Amino acid sequence: MKILELIDSLAPGGGERFVVDLSNALSLQNQVSLVKFRDKRNADFYNKDVESRVKLISYPGKFDLFSKVKQIFEVIRIIKEERPDIVHAHLIAFNYIIIPVLIFNNIKFYYTVHNVADRDTNSSIDLYLKKWFFKRKVGAVTISELCERSFINLFGFKSKGVIENGCRNVTASDLAAETASEIARYKKTSATKVYVNIARLMEQKNHELLIQSFNEFAKENDAVLLIIGDYENNMILKEKLDQLITTDAVFFLGTKNNVGDYLLLTDFFCLSSKWEGLPISLLEAGICGTFPICTPVGGIPDVIINETWGILTKDLTVASYVEALERSFKLNTNREEVRRRYTERYLMSICADKYEQIFK
Repeated sequence: MKILELIDSLAPGGGERFVVDLSNALSLQNQVSLVKFRDKRNADFYNKDVESRVKLISYPGKFDLFSKVKQIFEVIRIIKEERPDIVHAHLIAFNYIIIPVLIFNNIKFYYTVHNVADRDTNSSIDLYLKKWFFKRKVGAVTISELCERSFINLFGFKSKGVIENGCRNVTASDLAAETASEIARYKKTSATKVYVNIARLMEQKNHELLIQSFNEFAKENDAVLLIIGDYENNMILKEKLDQLITTDAVFFLGTKNNVGDYLLLTDFFCLSSKWEGLPISLLEAGICGTFPICTPVGGIPDVIINETWGILTKDLTVASYVEALERSFKLNTNREEVRRRYTERYLMSICADKYEQIFK
């Protein structure tokens, strides 16, 4: 098959990471082109991770209305040139297949809903368009059973299928030794347990809850929290979070291009989201053997089904998250057992095989 994967950019983010990994995996058996069409900060962050067998096409579009219209016609031009069998859109790229799907009747179009359905739909017009196209022209794919239920509740019918997200097999990079030295500098003692959060600063990720909880937790426990993710696009929120910190155990590290090293070298992974689909960072953590502590939102409870997979908080309160952190601190987690469970279910090769079956 000739497959065209379409996303707005390859800036740091779970959806973007997923598209790169899926494109790489699909390209083992198919001819794959990956198109990104927005020029924004860090838009090329994952370029280096795209395998050479994947054709990477970049269109430096802007965000003004004139540029958005041009981008739609650029997508049409690329489809004409590439002549794919499948066009697979992600995130805001749904908007860029609305016209092509009406033009190219011999091509199959798909869209992955990367969140619970109501959070993937921005307005009543967006809802109407998606409902019409999903019913007639575009195969929608959801990423967890909970996301599928949200899709049915919103649109009134089933998606084309449920395919749980997958993740590459995360391994140490050339920066692993340097990263180990860096992490050692954050530790208070040799026994300090290291918790890591990987998420860009935005409302969804709910860093306020995580920081307030760690303020309380660190009073009585020898632990530190490393927060990895882009904050330069939301400095107002960053300043607000800085003011919330009342402990010397919380550190903002910014964007990193070797998050696997941090996951392989830390003890626990934290996610405090208000809503989610099925976060790639959670799968990365599990595949690294890093024990997760997460809020029970979106598709996360479909992953953390019991405490051999991680810990779910009871709700989204500070008291509940502190209680989960304290439970984790007392655990003797088995990295190899955590890793085994996640690799058996969530490796990208498994996910890519399921997409191939739907495409066929």
